[in-house]
Amino acid sequence: MQKANEDDFLKFLTAMEDAPDVVSKKFPRRYQRWTSSLTVSIWTADMQRESMYLMADWDGVRQWTCSGDKMKQILESYPLEQRYHYHDYYELLYVMDGEINEWIEDDCLHLKRGDAILLDKNVRYVEEYCQFSSCVFISLDTNCVQNLLANEPPFSEGQTVMRFFLNHRAPNSDLIKAYCRFTALQNDMPLSPVEQEVNSLMEEMLYKKTGFWLLMQGHLRRLLGLLESPQLYRSALVYKGDENKKELAREIQLQVEARQGVISKQELAELLNYNAAYLCRFIKQNFGKNYTEYCLSVRLNYAAQMLRSTHWSVATICDKLGFTNRTYFYKAFEKEYHFTPSAYRNVHRGMK
Repeated sequence: MQKANEDDFLKFLTAMEDAPDVVSKKFPRRYQRWTSSLTVSIWTADMQRESMYLMADWDGVRQWTCSGDKMKQILESYPLEQRYHYHDYYELLYVMDGEINEWIEDDCLHLKRGDAILLDKNVRYVEEYCQFSSCVFISLDTNCVQNLLANEPPFSEGQTVMRFFLNHRAPNSDLIKAYCRFTALQNDMPLSPVEQEVNSLMEEMLYKKTGFWLLMQGHLRRLLGLLESPQLYRSALVYKGDENKKELAREIQLQVEARQGVISKQELAELLNYNAAYLCRFIKQNFGKNYTEYCLSVRLNYAAQMLRSTHWSVATICDKLGFTNRTYFYKAFEKEYHFTPSAYRNVHRGMK
């Protein structure tokens, strides 16, 4: 196994700044693929001890290590916005352990063990590692994808992965910005079926025994098939652009209204698999209110509906909507509807 020194590792991390093909500092580096059609890498980040990057391709295996202090220094020197990048290949990211925040354009997804993301060539993204995390990156070039689709696919036509790859083979596919998101329904298994296939991929690439390339293709097809399994994953194909923002806004609205506005930021973030801080910014930008104000407006809307359609007392309505402070409820309702709750009920009864 080839072992690279820390200077090589630093060059690797700072390649975006030094790259000759960067047209403008406004745009990120498009990293070229490695020397093989399929590359498997493992990145283990331990901010307290030592971080390690292991990459296996046609040329063999290389490994970089970096102390926790040095990694913190690097991350401080190169803030998140400077580490955005994109590739000339497709990349499948799978979280083996720990948690990370995956920033894709202006989305921020919170990924836990067992979650995965399949990224196209056009989206800009960056990983934000927590105190400890271990991720596998599987890089596939166009030829590798064509081989996957040439024979019997590991997924049914119309499902997430198939649609993702077929859309990127269509005319004008260079204009598409998309990713597939896979949320594990269970992430407490000692060794999941997906991890078994990931381990098999790495083993074949490490030892390169006779027929390893065909075996790697088979394990990759199985892996993608497992990610499509509704028993194991909830999957979604996300297109970047206005439609994606509309879809996320609809999801937020549905989840908050389903709970009548009584839902914490963290609960919503876990339900939608997004970073909580990002969702708060999204709500402010797209709903014109901060998180607390938006949830309060939903609760007050339900209160108004109850006042119009039921004979429940104001005290009962407060209890049903989780208002423990009646004075606060009265003030908030009057500010929103310009009537006290009782006056609002009387006005609307008179209109029937």
